[in-house]
Amino acid sequence: LFLLLMLSLFVMKFVTLTVDVQRLNVYEFLYNPNKIEILFLFV
Repeated sequence: LFLLLMLSLFVMKFVTLTVDVQRLNVYEFLYNPNKIEILFLFV
């Protein structure tokens, strides 16, 4: 349940930050843990 909640939050943030994501290299974004941590800071 917790993982589902985190996943849904991540998806929502992913959608709201679409413009920011487009400015990034998709592979760099997906494989760089630091960027993911930065994303969660916006939650």
